[in-house]
Amino acid sequence: MFRDNLLTSRHNSFPLLRWLGLLPLLLLLLPGTALADPCPDEPGTEEACLADSPWFGANRLAVHFASVDGTADWLFELASGSEYRISLDENFGGAPVAGVIMVLDGQVMISKGLELEHGSETDSLDAPALVQQLTLKLLQHVYPQGRGQVLGVENFRVTRQQLYLTAATSRASAEFAPPWTVSGNVDNGNFDWVDFELDFEAPDVEYRAQFSGRWQELAEPIAFPDSMIIEDWQVWPLVPQPDPTPFNPGWTARDMRIVTLGDLRRIMGGG
Repeated sequence: MFRDNLLTSRHNSFPLLRWLGLLPLLLLLLPGTALADPCPDEPGTEEACLADSPWFGANRLAVHFASVDGTADWLFELASGSEYRISLDENFGGAPVAGVIMVLDGQVMISKGLELEHGSETDSLDAPALVQQLTLKLLQHVYPQGRGQVLGVENFRVTRQQLYLTAATSRASAEFAPPWTVSGNVDNGNFDWVDFELDFEAPDVEYRAQFSGRWQELAEPIAFPDSMIIEDWQVWPLVPQPDPTPFNPGWTARDMRIVTLGDLRRIMGGG
């Protein structure tokens, strides 16, 4: 399964990393992509080449993922501060999973439509977080100058002979040893968005995956209003709670007489 292979595998050349960093050397680009890669295809340069990557400025990212392990659709929406929402629809061989997760100020996670267990509830963030990282890192490898480097519709093929591709969370990690290749096409939507199709292949571990979707850096910030009704959402504290605790892990907001997102924020703030 995807979670077993991509999230926890640490054998041979297949671990996982953390927010994509990448570098290049062999850019075999089809018509259109001519700018030189600023990062040498040399070991140990991944983090430096990813620093200040413009691709990590996205506040909305839709990704369809497909591999031999299954398929998934994720929509990432990043608000100001440390608040974000992930809408997910996953099918990795077992029962399909669909729902929504929100993280508020890094303190509380709330979920809807998901069967999560106390103690492992944050595992649900691993697969989407890793794929988000891999998507952005692969785009960075192909277009290190960001979306402004994409001129209309372009095809590409990039091979790395020495650089690792990695991604990681605090609980899961993965790594693809070189050589690996990403090919596909991108479409810059008048600089408002970038549609992408990325075909990734790591031959040494016989692994292939496809990432497709839309990258956006919306001019108007995303906001989750206080008026949002969350009565049916489950609440999961992410940080140590005071005694008495204001939240019971896994209870619905209704169980704790919380109706709106504003109610939850006021409790988080000590109100």
